[in-house]
Amino acid sequence: MRGMALRGKLLAALGVVLIALALFVDWPPPSESSLPETKSFLLFLGATVVMAGIIVGFLREP
Repeated sequence: MRGMALRGKLLAALGVVLIALALFVDWPPPSESSLPETKSFLLFLGATVVMAGIIVGFLREP
């Protein structure tokens, strides 16, 4: 059994960095009310990238 592919590890690491930025940086409120808050956007984006990294990392290439 082989581990995660390098692409998956890199994507998961990028997602963790995005989540850490969302949690530990004090972001100012958006200047326009129609824009999403930076914190919630980065949390969503980070979680999506981590899940994509896990999926890509464990896919078996023929």
